[in-house]
Amino acid sequence: MSLQTHPLPAKSLSFTVGLLSLGTETLWIRLFSYHNHSIAKALPFILGVYLLGIAFGAALGSRICKSERYLAEILAVSLLCGTVAISLGPATVAASLTFGFYATRSLAAGLAFVAAFAFSVCFPICHHLGAIVSAGKTGKSMSRVYAANIAGSGIGPLLSVSSYCNLARRNSHSLCSGFSPPR
Repeated sequence: MSLQTHPLPAKSLSFTVGLLSLGTETLWIRLFSYHNHSIAKALPFILGVYLLGIAFGAALGSRICKSERYLAEILAVSLLCGTVAISLGPATVAASLTFGFYATRSLAAGLAFVAAFAFSVCFPICHHLGAIVSAGKTGKSMSRVYAANIAGSGIGPLLSVSSYCNLARRNSHSLCSGFSPPR
């Protein structure tokens, strides 16, 4: 069956998903390293949470693609859920610090998982929508969607760290103060 697709929005969305996903992962590592006083403790914990979120999200996204129903709507809802999770992250973690180390860590891990899960649901849908199913063009179109995701994944950490860390350095009393470098 030949799907009528729009590769440019699929590539743009794939770029955005990569940018948000890895940019957010970097910010979570910064937040955890600030509160744990150690990047060595934060990196494997957040990486593990993100890999679980990616695995479960991509599995669900692949099942959703098989049904071929409401793909654009599910993509929009997943992007919105991931964006809400990363928007609430710093404020929620800052507010939960009074509950203790393990409660804060669990809450932050849950929010990081939700963000990774939501963005990973989007990735197979972007591939599905961006693939041009015809003789000799399927691989080329899929690789372009994938390349857009890799480009976003490379730029995401650079943008997130530079913008949020600079914001936190200027306003140390903001809710983003967890993104400032460890002392």
